[in-house]
Amino acid sequence: SRASDRLFFDAAGNDLVESDGSDNSGRGQTVPAGTVLELVGGPGSGKTKCVIEAAAHFLANSVDEGDEVAAMEPIVIVLDTECGVTPRALFSIFSATVRSRFPQCAPSELDALTFRCLGRVHLLHPADNLSLVAS
Repeated sequence: SRASDRLFFDAAGNDLVESDGSDNSGRGQTVPAGTVLELVGGPGSGKTKCVIEAAAHFLANSVDEGDEVAAMEPIVIVLDTECGVTPRALFSIFSATVRSRFPQCAPSELDALTFRCLGRVHLLHPADNLSLVAS
C-alpha cells in the first residue's frame, strides 16, 4: 500500500486529487483530464459515488448556459463492472451539481443543462473481460 492511496474530489479545482493522509488532504497531486483512473476499494467504500460526483463536476464545469453545443465538449466513460450506477443516482447527483454550478438559472434551464451533461456520460456494464476489451 502506498502512502498516497486515497483520492478526493476537489470541486473548487474540478480535479481528483491524491491525499497523503496528512491534514493537507485534497492538496496533493492532481489527476488531469484524459487520465484513465481505476478506483479500487471494498464494498461500500464510495467508489461509485466518487466517480459520479467527479464526472458531474467535470462536465458541469465544461458547459455554458447558452444553447450552443461546443464541438469539443468532453465526454466521460464509466466502466461499471458491479452495475452499481443507476439512472436515478446519475440524475440526482448531476442535477444537484448543475444547480450549484448555475444558481441563477430557471428550473427549465437547469433541466436542459443536466440532460446536456448526462448525454456526455457513456456508462458501460461489461459482463466479462472480453466485453471489457470490446468496450
